[in-house]
Amino acid sequence: IDVSILAKAFSELGAMPTVDLFSATHHVLDKWVSPDDQPGAWAIDAFSLDWSNCEECFFINPPWCVWPKVAEKLFGDGAYAVVVFPDSP
Repeated sequence: IDVSILAKAFSELGAMPTVDLFSATHHVLDKWVSPDDQPGAWAIDAFSLDWSNCEECFFINPPWCVWPKVAEKLFGDGAYAVVVFPDSP
């Protein structure tokens, strides 16, 4: 993901995410969540976090295979987030 394009999109949306929730190897924000124990990660396993009690704006760009689980968590917790959603025919 091109960080400069993301910054422009965030600005146009009027939202500035502070935590990258699904960052396996490449994170686009300083605070990021790893699926496993990685040095520098803000937290481990995005699904283990309570997305509703956080004062953060999340950036969500998960692996597509977990989208059903992400949607359930996103709407169930009522998180504030910028979401990259796959566009498929």
